[in-house]
Amino acid sequence: MKDILKTHVFKVRSLTKPDSLSKAESTLGSLLGVMQVSSNAGSRSLRVSYNLKFVTYASLTKKLRDLGCYPVENVLESLKTRFISFTEKNEIQSQASPARRLTRPPGQAVKNHR
Repeated sequence: MKDILKTHVFKVRSLTKPDSLSKAESTLGSLLGVMQVSSNAGSRSLRVSYNLKFVTYASLTKKLRDLGCYPVENVLESLKTRFISFTEKNEIQSQASPARRLTRPPGQAVKNHR
């Protein structure tokens, strides 16, 4: 499977401790597949770049909760999370099953057999 690079911003609703955001930044940064993490205390958010080959949006969200950084929960964020999870699942599946790919070169016309 080839690398699938992603970047997402996680908005944090509440922190259990004042240093939770910086702790989350360093902990997420040490995970396999996470390439870059930056936090913004003013907007209470984390920008995370990661490789979908090793880690998913859902696993990062779970790790944030475990660290005491609870993501914003509203209808829009819920839809966003579900869409990202759906997209990532499909990207992983399409990489894992090469038989589903087109057998003809891109741009080549499909012949109409009648």
